[in-house]
Amino acid sequence: MIRRSPLGGIRLSPRAVTILSTVVAGLAVWLGYQYGGEKWAVKYWILGFTVYLILSLLIQLYGAKQLRIEGLEDLFEDVLSSTVTAIELYLTPHYPNQDLSIRAYVMLYNAKDRKLRIQYSINLEDPEKRLALEKWQGLQGIAFGYNKAKAGTYDPSLPIGHMASWGLLAEHRALIPEDVRSCLAYPLTDQSNPDGPPLGVLYADSIHDLDENHTAMVLNTVKDHASILSHILDAI
Repeated sequence: MIRRSPLGGIRLSPRAVTILSTVVAGLAVWLGYQYGGEKWAVKYWILGFTVYLILSLLIQLYGAKQLRIEGLEDLFEDVLSSTVTAIELYLTPHYPNQDLSIRAYVMLYNAKDRKLRIQYSINLEDPEKRLALEKWQGLQGIAFGYNKAKAGTYDPSLPIGHMASWGLLAEHRALIPEDVRSCLAYPLTDQSNPDGPPLGVLYADSIHDLDENHTAMVLNTVKDHASILSHILDAI
C-alpha cells in the first residue's frame, strides 16, 4: 500500500489513497458534529478533504521527483561502468596481470558559476568529487572549450603555469591522485544544438601511460559511451 523509495520519496497505491481519504473525511465529519453540529460537519468535511488532496498531491510529486533522481543516478552509473569495462577489455591484453585502476566520471557545466562539476562517477574517492574546473582548466576544460575529444598525460611534477599542466591550480592538484597518468576527455554534445557549447564532458583516466595507438583506440571506445550520455542528457 505505502512504499518508500531509498531517497525518501513516498508512493501511495490507489487503495491507500482511498483508505486515507475516507479516514480523513470521516474524522472531519466527526469533528464538525462535535464542535459545530451538522452545518459545520459539511464544512469540516470539505476543508479536511481538500487539505488531504493537496497534501497527497505534494507527497506524490515529491516521491516521483526522488525516484526520477534515483533512476538517473543508476542510469549514469551503468553507462560509466560500461565505459570502464570496455576500456579494461581493450587494455588488459596489453597490460596482463596489472591493476589498470580505470576511473571515469561525468562533469556537467553549471552556467551560474561557469564551472564544470562532477555529477556522476565510478571508482572515484570522495575528496576528488569536489573538483570544479573552469573552461580551459584541466584536460576536461580543454575538451569542453574546444568541443573536441582530448587525451594526454597528467604530470603533477610540472610547475603551475606550465603549458602542459593544463591550467590546473594547486587546489585542483590537491584533489587529483598523484599516480594518475593517461587521461582522456570527451565532450557531451547538446543534441538540440550540436554546434553550440557541450553540456559537459565524459572523463576517464588510468595509472598507466598509454602509447598513441592505444590512446586512439580508447578514445574511439569512449566516443560511443559519450554519445549515449549526450542523448540521455538531451532526454531529461
